[in-house]
Amino acid sequence: MESLIFRCGLDDDTIDRITDELGGKHVRITKTTSKYNPIYRRKRNKNICSEYENGELINEIAIEYNLCRMTIWRILKENNITTREKSKKAEREQIKTMLKLGYSVTQIQRETGVSRPTIYKLKKEGVRENE
Repeated sequence: MESLIFRCGLDDDTIDRITDELGGKHVRITKTTSKYNPIYRRKRNKNICSEYENGELINEIAIEYNLCRMTIWRILKENNITTREKSKKAEREQIKTMLKLGYSVTQIQRETGVSRPTIYKLKKEGVRENE
């Protein structure tokens, strides 16, 4: 069976030089869209980060690139992109602070848009911390 290197359109001198340098080793020619191609991965990761920053959800990006959600999250983390879930944590801390300051559940709900059950849950967590 003929190797792919002979069918890729290179001249004979180049093929001879490549085969001499390899010394009979097996060569894998990867596709340009292979997940093992570092150039493709850099471009893909850059596109994923920009799409996330433009407001797309992690689930939508995962479906588009045929990756799992955790892979998308890891790519965002490696590129120092703050995920929206961290801002949810900040929102929860804000609610806990508002509860400590004496705001009512209704006032907190109007200002933050968080549901009443969530506020009550955070209120219970605050009570447990004080005990």
